Amino acid sequence: MKLVVLLFFLVLIASNATSRDEADSLRNLIPIAGKEQQLDLLTKLGLYYQSNNFDSALYYFSKAKNVSQELNLQDKTNELHKLIGTVYFRKGNYEQSQVEYKKAMDGYIKANDMVGQAKIINNISMLLQAQGKNPEAIANLEEALKTLTESGDEQLKTLPLTNLGIIYFHSGNYPMATSNFNQALVIAKIYNDMPNISNITNYLGT
Repeated sequence: MKLVVLLFFLVLIASNATSRDEADSLRNLIPIAGKEQQLDLLTKLGLYYQSNNFDSALYYFSKAKNVSQELNLQDKTNELHKLIGTVYFRKGNYEQSQVEYKKAMDGYIKANDMVGQAKIINNISMLLQAQGKNPEAIANLEEALKTLTESGDEQLKTLPLTNLGIIYFHSGNYPMATSNFNQALVIAKIYNDMPNISNITNYLGT
């Protein structure tokens, strides 16, 4: 089994096709856009910067969150709290990351959005793992699996299963790592999820 060094987060990833010129164009449209279009533009800019400029990503995601709150779009606000939490995680600011994830979780609970809750539970587990709190991380991932089972979202279960495999691998529990990777692989194959099939197969070293 190959060494796994990356953990999976369920976050919205900006397209690589977004260039600096396109980002400048989006920024120039903000002053003349309506509120809903501003929300879309600010979110796209945050997604563009999240992989290369954390501070800029936080700036645009925060501005987008404020607009979302003005428009009373709770689902979008929850998503933006999640995105902000992940940027803080990447910056190494685990305390603020947890604050944002909790706000997202509170919103998902209020909306009775079980899939949203499972996504946040998964991300919190990775936050715990990064701090060396493996037992708590495993407990969170198992809770995410239970929530996804109850919600009927089988395909998304590949995420916590894969992350469980990663944690068990780094803990030296190779049988459990292999078991979780194989469960994730079975689900990925059912849904013909080629990116996850490729990733999980790579983890298994086959």
